[in-house]
Amino acid sequence: MADQLQAGTVESGFESLGLLLGLSAVLGAVKEVIEAEPPTKELEAAWEEARQAVEITVAVASKWFDSEITSQEALDLLMPAAEHADKALELAGRTMTNEYGVTESQMIAARQTAEAGIRAIFEETPTPAESE
Repeated sequence: MADQLQAGTVESGFESLGLLLGLSAVLGAVKEVIEAEPPTKELEAAWEEARQAVEITVAVASKWFDSEITSQEALDLLMPAAEHADKALELAGRTMTNEYGVTESQMIAARQTAEAGIRAIFEETPTPAESE
């Protein structure tokens, strides 16, 4: 979806309803976990960064879903969310290595698995037929 946004090939509206529903489902699930599950003390800083990334993303996505902003504006507004997400991953990775003995290769594998799962959601989301 990010690639489609950047290329300008996805705009809000009926044509992208399936994609929007998939993104909405993912954001809703992430937000629910962030709000419901308290982190361990060691992961509090990473959790806070992740929470900020989710809040920004949900706010931007809401505006984009409602056609209040363009795809390019959404990408620009998501930059702080990406920075928070990167910081969350950095902090969580450091904590997982230092506190739990997780190796860098294990962290990379876990991240790739998660990213593949998210991609699969969007690949499996049906695209609505254009109205005639």
